[in-house]
Amino acid sequence: MNLQANRPNVNRNNKATLFGYMMSEKKNIIDVYNALNNTSYSEDDDSFEITTLEDVIYIHHKNDVSFIIDNRLALYEHQSTYNPNMPLRGLFYFSALYQNIIGADSQKIYGSKLLKIPTPKYVVFYNGVLNMPDRLILKLSDAYETDDEYDLEVTATMININCGRNAEILEKSQVLRTFSIYNEKVRCYTKSMKKEDTVARSIEECIEEGLMSDFFINRKLEVENVILTEFNEEGYAEMLREEGREEVIAQEQAKTEAERKRADEAEAEITRLQAELEALKRSIQNKE
Repeated sequence: MNLQANRPNVNRNNKATLFGYMMSEKKNIIDVYNALNNTSYSEDDDSFEITTLEDVIYIHHKNDVSFIIDNRLALYEHQSTYNPNMPLRGLFYFSALYQNIIGADSQKIYGSKLLKIPTPKYVVFYNGVLNMPDRLILKLSDAYETDDEYDLEVTATMININCGRNAEILEKSQVLRTFSIYNEKVRCYTKSMKKEDTVARSIEECIEEGLMSDFFINRKLEVENVILTEFNEEGYAEMLREEGREEVIAQEQAKTEAERKRADEAEAEITRLQAELEALKRSIQNKE
């Protein structure tokens, strides 16, 4: 099978998170891959191809990046909270990726010839506040409800990229080192500064310290928008909880619930009006 054909549609501008935005650049993906695997691939390597799916509706989450390099299919995700369900998410995502990779050759899975597929590797980069080990293997089988023998296993390797952890990897990867230090700055300044000021100061210090300066300078406004969106959606509640400010979290949750209720009411009203319209159409048709 020609693995260079029938590739999925890709999203080279996935900007849902800072990590995803950083990993939208080929050179940054190569930087991280080389650090993890002690390799020396370059941007010009012909075996490299981004395979990040445009959207995966059924898991309500866009992954940060997936790519093929030298017949290896890598899926990289970032998590600011510990999530033991990553292997299940990986199972869904790899399934979708392989279906797209096989593409027009899908009928060949019923044949007698073995279809060769790229070797999968799933890595989750963790930088939450829990004291997690440097490296942890998450297994799909840990979720199985019985202890019977099983025929399916999926693993995800969780790598702790907080400052002071996995120093060798962070030293080799400018991307992971910058991401780690940036997040450490954010945690520090969040305790005494507003979100916008925290983000701006952390970015400025990264630039001053030579941490991916070109990236932050050339895309400063875009990066700030990405970070503030991520800050609001994911990190804010966690940081407040860390400070014991549950009342603020409760207010945010109440606000979200009120907005959800209004949306449900609007949807119900639309459904009612559509039903009335259909009834009116039928009434007119019957009279005719």
